[in-house]
Amino acid sequence: MIIKVDRLGRLRGFGGTVLFGAGGVALIAVATLGVADQSSSERMYTVLGGLACLVVAMFAGITLRKPAPTLTVDQKGLVVRQPPELEFSVRWSELHSLRLSRSKRQIGRSRSWFYQLDFWTTSEAATLAQPDLEVLREGEGYRFGLGHLGRRHGRKLYRACEEHAPGRVERVW
Repeated sequence: MIIKVDRLGRLRGFGGTVLFGAGGVALIAVATLGVADQSSSERMYTVLGGLACLVVAMFAGITLRKPAPTLTVDQKGLVVRQPPELEFSVRWSELHSLRLSRSKRQIGRSRSWFYQLDFWTTSEAATLAQPDLEVLREGEGYRFGLGHLGRRHGRKLYRACEEHAPGRVERVW
């Protein structure tokens, strides 16, 4: 099972690109075609506003170019890919315990479920072979923020972990 991590951020980036891009194009079209009765200075400000909207849409679109982080759960273990910064894998045999927790956070007016993965390994040798894991160290274990998954994908992730590592998975919600 492969889960794309932080769906909410990508969805908002796409929405910003579409809305600001369309708004910028509409403002520039209104100013250049003379649809509204405007003076030359009003047209100039309308074009500048349209260009500003297009710049915001461009920056929102740039965030979508970076590939989404993925979490893969299969028979071998967990694999996290967050190109280009982070990539690690933990086999089920190297895993002592795993905790999947969620919290409801408010972003603007909307409230969303954000998930976090905490895990502890059985030996240091398994983690020393992967230097990327050191970035995630929190005390004795490791912590990886999964971001917004939504309830359905959070439950799907929990079921997949429980299926492949029964007895080692703790759910906190």
